[in-house]
Amino acid sequence: MLMIHWQNPWLLLVLFGVPLGYFWQRHALAHQKRLPFSTLQTLHTQQNFRSWLAQRYRYGYLLVGLLVALALPGPQRVLDRWPVWDKGADVVFVLDLSESMLARDLQPSRIVAAQRLLQTILKTKRQRNDRFGLVIFASKAYTLCPLTTDHLMLQEMLREVRAGQIGNKTAMGDALATALARLRFQPQRRRAILLITDGETNAGRIHPIRAALRSRQMNIPIHALLMGRITAEDRRKSAPAVPSSWQPGQPLPLATTPWKALQQVAQISRGRAHRITKDATLQARFQAMLKSMFPARTKRPRYVAVYQDLFAWLLWPALGLLGLLLLLEWTVFRGIP
Repeated sequence: MLMIHWQNPWLLLVLFGVPLGYFWQRHALAHQKRLPFSTLQTLHTQQNFRSWLAQRYRYGYLLVGLLVALALPGPQRVLDRWPVWDKGADVVFVLDLSESMLARDLQPSRIVAAQRLLQTILKTKRQRNDRFGLVIFASKAYTLCPLTTDHLMLQEMLREVRAGQIGNKTAMGDALATALARLRFQPQRRRAILLITDGETNAGRIHPIRAALRSRQMNIPIHALLMGRITAEDRRKSAPAVPSSWQPGQPLPLATTPWKALQQVAQISRGRAHRITKDATLQARFQAMLKSMFPARTKRPRYVAVYQDLFAWLLWPALGLLGLLLLLEWTVFRGIP
C-alpha cells in the first residue's frame, strides 16, 4: 500500500489557486476581443486542430500550476515505518543448568519448561530495539549470548542448552554478577534480570544477597522464578521476608529455604519472585512476569519512518510542460492574443 507523507502540509493550500486560475482563464477567453464578420461559415469550414489548440493551449499552464502546487509541500513515499515507544529495554536471562533441572514435576521437565517460557518471551511482539542476553550457570556461570536484538539467534541457542552440561552445583551469585556486568552500560535504558532456578546456592564466590545489593544500587530489578513443587520441608521451614523498611547495611533475616532465599534476592533488588509448581501456574504467572519486566509503555508511540522524496516526479514534468508551452507560444502561436 502506497503511503504518502507531506513535509509541509500547510502548503497544500496553494492548490486552491488552481481552480481560481481555471475560472479566470475561462473568463478571459469569454471576454476577449472579437472581429465582426457578416458570416462565420468560412471560419467553420477552416476549423482544424491547430486553431482548436490555439484557443486552449493556455490551459496547460493550469496543469503546470497543479504539478508545482503538489510538489511544493514535499510529497514523500513511506518506505518503512515502525513505532518507537522509548529507548528500549535490556533483559538478561539467567538460566540454571544443574542436573536437578531434569526433574519431571513440570512436564516434560523443569529445563524444557524454562526453555519454552524464554522462547515465548522472545516470540512475544516487543519493540525492535529491545535487547536480550543469556547467562547459563551450574557449578560456574558463563555468558552464552551477550545483549542482542537478534532474537532468532538467541532462540537457537536456547534450544541447544542441556541441563548438567556444566556441572551439578548452583552458583547463583556468580551468575547474577555476570548478568549485572552485561547490564552495566547504557543506564538510560530499562534493564532487568530474569532468574530461573530450582535450588539454593551451593557454589561460587559471590553470595546472591551481595549480587542483589549491587543490583539495587544499579537500579536493575531481579525477577526470579523458582521451578519445582513445594516439598514438605518447604512447608515446615519458614523465615520472615525482607521488611519494606529494610535498608542496605541493616541485619537481614536468614532464609532457610530456596524459595525464601529467592524472595529475598527479588525484594532487595526491587523485583518480584514467582514459584512455578505446575504447568498451569507457569501460564498464569506469565503475563504478570511480563508486566513486571516490561512496565506499561506510552499508548501513543512516536513513529520513525524511512522516506523517499517524490517532488522531483512532479517538478520535472511541470518544467518540461512549461518549456513546451513557452516554445509553442513563441513560435507556432506567436501573435495570437
